[in-house]
Amino acid sequence: MSRLIIFDVGHGGIDPETGKYVTAPNKQHYHSEIGWFNEGEWNRSLMKSIQGVFNSYNLKAKSNEQIRYSWFPYDHKDVRLSERVLAYNEMTNAQDRAVIISLHANASPNHNATGFELFTSKGETLSDKYATMIADEFESDPILNSEFTIRKDYSDGDIDKEADFYVLKRTIAPAVLVEHGFFDNLEDALKLINTDIIDRFANMYLRFAIKFAFN
Repeated sequence: MSRLIIFDVGHGGIDPETGKYVTAPNKQHYHSEIGWFNEGEWNRSLMKSIQGVFNSYNLKAKSNEQIRYSWFPYDHKDVRLSERVLAYNEMTNAQDRAVIISLHANASPNHNATGFELFTSKGETLSDKYATMIADEFESDPILNSEFTIRKDYSDGDIDKEADFYVLKRTIAPAVLVEHGFFDNLEDALKLINTDIIDRFANMYLRFAIKFAFN
C-alpha cells in the first residue's frame, strides 16, 4: 500500500446558500482590477485541480501504483485548526506513513511581498525532507519557476522556513505548509487566478506524490 497524502485546505470558501465568503473580512483582499481575492476559495480551487489530476492518474495506474490521498474540509466551512488536526491524526497512525500538506496563499502588511514559500515545524524532521521534495518539483516546472520566486531560508541547512504554526506542530504525521503566492499583491494574484498556474501547482503535487508514495 502506498503512503497517504492529506491536503489541509486552509480557511473557508463560498457558502452555496448565501453566496458569501465565510471567512470575510479576513483572508481576502480587494483588487480594483480583478475584484475580491478570497484565499479560502482559491485554496479550494487548487484542491479541485489536485483532485482532478490525481484521479486521472489513478484511473490509468495499476492498483498497486495508485496514489492514496484525502483532504479536509470537504466543503466551504471554515473548520477550526484544532478540529482539522484532530481529523488528520485520526486518519493516520504509527503504521501509516503519511504527510500533510497545508494549502494556502499569503498576505503581507504592506501588500507588496511576493513569492512561493514552504514552512515546516522547528527542528530537523521528515517535514524538511518533504518540503525540499516539493520545492524540487516546483523548480522543475519552468513556468512556475519563472513566475514565482521561492523565498528560501537556508539558515538550518534546507530550503524551507521554520514556524510554530498549529498544523505543523500538532499533527502526528509530518506536515508542510505551502504559501503559493501573495494574494494581496496584484502581480501574484493575477498569476494565482490563472487556471494554467493552478493546474501546474496541482501537477507539481502529483509529481511529488509519485515520488513520496513509492520511494
